[in-house]
Amino acid sequence: MATTRARIEELAKQLAALSPEDRLSVLAEVGRRGPRAAHESQKTAAWQRLHGLEGVVTLGGDALEDCAHLYDG
Repeated sequence: MATTRARIEELAKQLAALSPEDRLSVLAEVGRRGPRAAHESQKTAAWQRLHGLEGVVTLGGDALEDCAHLYDG
């Protein structure tokens, strides 16, 4: 899984490749969605709740990176 920095750099490259009009359209859409739109699906939960769900789902990805995101906000 790419780090947040790598993902931002890739998005910036893609944005730079667009025409000025398309770039403005993308930025307007991002602004319309609001600053929290990208993080709405990232909720926190108490350890007791998570522990009770052990074995129910497989999240995949990098467990250490996922834990860092949980505790760092």
